Amino acid sequence: MSFSLERDERYILPFWENAKKVSASPIQVMLSPWSPPAFMKTNKDKNHGGRLKEEYRGMWAEYLCRFLEGYRKKGVTVKRISIQNEPAAVQIWDSCVYSAGEEKEFLRDYLYPALCAHGLTDLEIFIWDHNKERLLERALETIDADTDRMITGMAFHWYSGDHFEALQMAHEKFPKKSCCFRKDV
Repeated sequence: MSFSLERDERYILPFWENAKKVSASPIQVMLSPWSPPAFMKTNKDKNHGGRLKEEYRGMWAEYLCRFLEGYRKKGVTVKRISIQNEPAAVQIWDSCVYSAGEEKEFLRDYLYPALCAHGLTDLEIFIWDHNKERLLERALETIDADTDRMITGMAFHWYSGDHFEALQMAHEKFPKKSCCFRKDV
């Protein structure tokens, strides 16, 4: 497996450096994968959804660890990660579909053990990272006796209508879990 941060070094990390220069306080980030490499997916394409092939789950977990380590070596304060950006969306851009069961299994059997093996257990792990109206449904299917200790919280996107009752119910059911939201502009 080849791995490089070359594209990030050219296009993303300069923004990080500039943000650090103008920020009055330290900046921490949450990284969200959008798609595994095309060869790891059922549709053989980084775009248009598709699923992570079972035989590549371990490799994808290792890839994510290398990515996290690479960002940290570049001085980026990575505090948290979500397992997949918009795991229920098939997009014309980078996307990958995970059912709740797939997300839970990937976390439990591949990602969390890889994070432990790489000494990345200080990272906060967030599930879902999609529209807020389905937050409780995903949490109920993903958080169980095995995964509860691995999951810091639930990430959600703010741009899909009100649905505040879904957030309230998720908080009531999982009061110790953090919520992290993203409002894309």
